[in-house]
Amino acid sequence: MLQQHPEFDLPPIKEIHYFDRSSRYTSPSHLNSKSRLRRFRKPGYLLSTLDEVWQCIADGEFLDALWKMKYRCGRYNDAWYLSLFRQKGGITGDITPAYSMLEPKDIEAMATLMPDIKIIFLIRNPIERAWSMFRFLTQFDPERDLQDLDGFMTFIDSPLQSMRSNYIQTIDRYLCHFPRESVLIGFYDAIADQPVALLREILSHIGSKNLNHPLDFELVINKSPTAPMPHQYQSFLKHHFKTQITELSYRYGSYAGLWLGETLPHSEKLPEGLQSSLHPTFHP
Repeated sequence: MLQQHPEFDLPPIKEIHYFDRSSRYTSPSHLNSKSRLRRFRKPGYLLSTLDEVWQCIADGEFLDALWKMKYRCGRYNDAWYLSLFRQKGGITGDITPAYSMLEPKDIEAMATLMPDIKIIFLIRNPIERAWSMFRFLTQFDPERDLQDLDGFMTFIDSPLQSMRSNYIQTIDRYLCHFPRESVLIGFYDAIADQPVALLREILSHIGSKNLNHPLDFELVINKSPTAPMPHQYQSFLKHHFKTQITELSYRYGSYAGLWLGETLPHSEKLPEGLQSSLHPTFHP
């Protein structure tokens, strides 16, 4: 959506994965090798780099071709990272969901390098997020079975999934290094429910002066295969995430209050003070 907006000048690659390049993180970052020689020796690395650069040239995107060369062949350091955002001068940024897994020292490094950035963290019902990620990964792992409860439970406890679903920990870590007004907590649900209001809230947070530019809200990217969640999975996930969803409901209300209502047994009422959270609205 932001790429369609005239005020923005985002990099050609959506996820840069700079701050999560350590091997400690379960994220797909090729930036974990600072040695260019070691990088270039990887089978196919130079060929795939040339393919990407040539495709940009063939499309007439010469600035993107230069960017791809810098991204794939540069010496990875803070100066290199900042140089990736200096193409045309519009509002720019790094959209890497894996930054939700960052340890405090890497968030501190981010804050030291860029203390005035705006942060956007869109959260989804952790139950639906876990099931969506599991479905998505089955596309790339033919041995993964959507009906394997033991395999699913193992996946839920894996760092790949659990580190991305611990919203409370993520938010608290960022708020230790950035002022509260710099961090926008939004809701995935609003993408379908209130897309215009959500995007205006994001644009306002970033500092856009044009909140009403027409955009294509029918565009869908990286849609996971659809499949109903087995009842056993649903029961397991409700128990697994109940504490976190309750905390999110108290902190942020809005859609988190709806998540809690869907998580609690029918015989258990919502806690006092959360009834007003059942009608999410946005006021950008």
